[in-house]
Amino acid sequence: MTIIQLIAVLAITILLNFLWLNLFKVENQSPNTAVHENYISNSINENDGATSKKQSRKVLNYIYLLLAIFPLLGGLWAMNYWLSDYNSGKDSLSWDEYDGRILEKTISQCSNAGTTGHQLAGRTYRPTVKYEFTYNNKLITWDKISFLNFPCSGDKDKSQKVLDNLPDINEEVKVYFSAKHKQSVLITGTENISYFGLIGGVFFYCLGLIGIRLIYS
Repeated sequence: MTIIQLIAVLAITILLNFLWLNLFKVENQSPNTAVHENYISNSINENDGATSKKQSRKVLNYIYLLLAIFPLLGGLWAMNYWLSDYNSGKDSLSWDEYDGRILEKTISQCSNAGTTGHQLAGRTYRPTVKYEFTYNNKLITWDKISFLNFPCSGDKDKSQKVLDNLPDINEEVKVYFSAKHKQSVLITGTENISYFGLIGGVFFYCLGLIGIRLIYS
């Protein structure tokens, strides 16, 4: 995540907090009502049972806060992970080009079939490759296709389409390598990138923000 992207996330967070405060603003209490409630509150605080309930409420608030922080941090991590791949994909357009060779080209199975139902139920797949190229007289073997975030899918044909667009085994292939990032890909850019990771990250981040606001509202 770049500085600009981080500032954008912080700005959106501040904006959401501002909207929350204005859309769910609690009306001010009248003076008489406030004095009456303060009197009742002071009377209750003198009771040991009320003090115990207050302490229990604090403990519950801490628990709720921890539960809200998990989706908040998880969403932030997911957004950062997706944006890092997106930035690398954009940057890969300027990476140096090298001659390489395809070593392997297969469809990997992400998850096994379930114990019940159809034999193929629950299986998901993704395209995997292995290729080699020479950099500074050193033979490097790598396996990253691109930064397009190919998700595991139950549709095997999607993985096959990706592999069909690549040269066959033992054929030459153009490899794009960055010594700075220590990464290489066969497909550069971010065209047709999956936005699932970003959408999921934003969802959980907002869920955590709403939870924290509800606790302290």
